[in-house]
Amino acid sequence: MLVLIGPLALRSADWYSVRLLAKPVVQPVTFAVAAEEGSVPVLVRTGEGVARAFATNAVPDGSFPLGSLVGIRRLDVDSSVRHVPERAFENAADLRVVSFEGRVRRIESRAFAGSTNLAAVVLHEATSVLVASNAFAECSRSLSCVYPFAPVMTAQDGAAQSGAPVFPRVRFLTGEALRRELSAGVDTSTVRKELRFYRSGKEWFADVPQHTQAENQMVAGADTLLDEISNGAAEVLVVLSSDIPNPDEWKLHLHLVKHDKFGATYKVRTAGRGGAKQAWLCNVMHTVFGGEHPTDIYIHSISAK
Repeated sequence: MLVLIGPLALRSADWYSVRLLAKPVVQPVTFAVAAEEGSVPVLVRTGEGVARAFATNAVPDGSFPLGSLVGIRRLDVDSSVRHVPERAFENAADLRVVSFEGRVRRIESRAFAGSTNLAAVVLHEATSVLVASNAFAECSRSLSCVYPFAPVMTAQDGAAQSGAPVFPRVRFLTGEALRRELSAGVDTSTVRKELRFYRSGKEWFADVPQHTQAENQMVAGADTLLDEISNGAAEVLVVLSSDIPNPDEWKLHLHLVKHDKFGATYKVRTAGRGGAKQAWLCNVMHTVFGGEHPTDIYIHSISAK
């Protein structure tokens, strides 16, 4: 259940503890909350209109930090970020969705204030967050807190119980509904893009420089698919397109059938053959496809070396 505990005066802001518990409890905060200092997370562009925020000690090698959120419609906050400082992302007028992937603990005064188009804050793992009441001041009136699990209570009950200026609404979204929310304003269309995969020992990896080798590992059906199309070679180069009408001739077609917070499962069809297999692709694909998993991926050519 959603619990909003507050308010408490600290500096110029009141505070609310946003928590999920087994049953709803609403009570005022009666303890002092110390101010927390911290550096502003580092922004790295990961797709067209999409950026990721990293803690300063967790920025991937080779990244090119952004100076602002101008033109960014979705911000993915990496699990390395536990604290969003005061005014960190104030007046990000293009921002529509903020997705906290880890257990963020604190969102300070006016952290996202003035982001007038911000409509959804997704809390994937954050079951207990301290949020300044003006952290999202002057955002969209339809701003909602989104939890990516099945509701313990109905969304209507959640919205009715919020009753706080932090989030006017509370929603519970899973599967395709959550994916659509996260895809707001994200263009996943790609035309004839090259993507390299390589083998190290018995394991396969994508060559996506913005991510670590561990993040680039291909597993859960994607590795066996690469075993098949590589014909024993140690490197595979594919030319692919995604989410476009009337794609050119293709050899493999991947269609999204299930989406979770870590990646997406695709049904894989081979041209001219019946039947289908499945392969799971992790969230590294957000970098490849403009910020989100596409619905359809078409592989036009496969070169094994």
